[in-house]
Amino acid sequence: MSDRTPSEAGEGAWLARAAIRLGRERDPETALRVGAALGRGWVRAGGPRVREAKVNLELAFPERTPAARAAILLASFENLGRSFAEVVLMHGRHRQQLIDRVSVEGLQYLEEARAQSPHGGAFILTGHFGSWELGGAVFASHGYPITSVHRSRGGGLDALAKAWREASGQEVVALGEAGLGALRAVRRGRLVLMLVDQNARRREGVFAPFLGVSASTRFGPARLAVRLGVPVIPAFIHRVGSSADHVGRILPPIPLRSEPKDPEEAAHVLGENVGRINQVLEGVVRKEPEQWVWAHRRFRTRPSGEPSLYPERGGALRRFRRWVRARG
Repeated sequence: MSDRTPSEAGEGAWLARAAIRLGRERDPETALRVGAALGRGWVRAGGPRVREAKVNLELAFPERTPAARAAILLASFENLGRSFAEVVLMHGRHRQQLIDRVSVEGLQYLEEARAQSPHGGAFILTGHFGSWELGGAVFASHGYPITSVHRSRGGGLDALAKAWREASGQEVVALGEAGLGALRAVRRGRLVLMLVDQNARRREGVFAPFLGVSASTRFGPARLAVRLGVPVIPAFIHRVGSSADHVGRILPPIPLRSEPKDPEEAAHVLGENVGRINQVLEGVVRKEPEQWVWAHRRFRTRPSGEPSLYPERGGALRRFRRWVRARG
């Protein structure tokens, strides 16, 4: 899942395929060092989304010094580079080695949740944290029936990401079809894996606190989980230092309230449930901010009357897209 434009996705597909061809058989430690160096270079060159990342960090950590925020920024892009290197390596002979370097904590929460679920299915909610693509592959390698929700933007990068997830043992459904796809998957006893840390369009989200900002957050996972009566399990993969070692941490289920029949009260409860999900994610991000992808325009959709928090990008086409997004 990403908030790339179609043109960015097309460029990304070409670069990703080239990186896979050139790097999939490299030594993992070397590949991760190269990935981290590329991340550092991206920041120092002021590449795309660096400005947005700086804005997000200032919003989340106003009490920290500019130097402290700059250190988090640099470490975050280094981690992003390492994570991309791991995706590349998973296409080659080091795939199982990388999976074996991930230990998993909290499996009891997942097993208990599945035992209590009407059909054995559940939602696993995570974010762009650590090496998140590796996390999905690890779940599948443990024999869990994973259905991954994929945010489609069209183009080669989407096809590549979908193929990669399917090759790692995951069933993939598009975000636009996620409601029906997730419903069917849960009823088949599958675990629906969703990334829930990106901006939601106005018609798809409700505003709830996240990192000290009112953030438009997708309400579909909370609403669907409540209506199906299935658990919502947070899970994140944490990198150990700068290495290829990781710890997958599964946390206790997030308690969600049932939505009452009264529409006004139901809207309030839905906002509360979404807020509980954001609160768990925020706790993880604040504890290890260098492992989250700050480059997303997480707070792009603003409450009515509030100005944009991000610097405008030039071009008539981009201005037209902003005009369309502002109208939902």
